Amino acid sequence: MIEIDSCSLIFVSKLDLWDIIIDIFENIAILTAVYDEVVKNGKIRGKPDAFIIEKKIKEKVIQIIPSPDKMIEFHLGKGETETIIEALDEKVQALIDDKKALLIGSKLGVQVFNLPLIFLKAYISRKWNDTEFDLRIRQWGIITSASMEQFYFLKKIRDVIKNDKFDS
Repeated sequence: MIEIDSCSLIFVSKLDLWDIIIDIFENIAILTAVYDEVVKNGKIRGKPDAFIIEKKIKEKVIQIIPSPDKMIEFHLGKGETETIIEALDEKVQALIDDKKALLIGSKLGVQVFNLPLIFLKAYISRKWNDTEFDLRIRQWGIITSASMEQFYFLKKIRDVIKNDKFDS
C-alpha cells in the first residue's frame, strides 16, 4: 500500500499515472485531509483533477483513510502531516513530492517516494522505454516547473541504469 499526499495525488492525476502507480503499489490510500483538500475543495473550485480523483475513489482504486488520532506539528500542510503520521504508524510507504515533507518523512523512518523515483521504477521494470520515460519527465517538468538540474539528474540516472556504467 502507498499513501499519497495532496500535491502528489494532483500530479498523478494530471500526468495520468494511475496505471503505473497501481501496478507498482497495488493499493492506494489517501487521508481525509487529502480528500478534503483535493476533492472537496477542488470540486468547489472547478478543478478537473478533483472529478477524476473522485471517480477513482468511486471505482475503489483509491481508499480514504480516517485522520490519525494524534497530530504532530511539522509546519506542513494538513494533508502532508497526516500522510506522514499515518504512514509512520501503519508502516506503509508514502508518495510525497513536497521537498520539506519528503525530508521530514524520511528522517522519521517513512519509506518515502516521489514522482522521479516512480519514473525510474517504471523504467527499471521495463514498463516504460526511453521514449516514454523522456515524455513523462518532460510532462512532469512542465507541471512541476522542474529545474534543468533535475532533468539532467534523472536522465543521467536513467543512462547509468541503461548502460550499467558511468559515461561522461
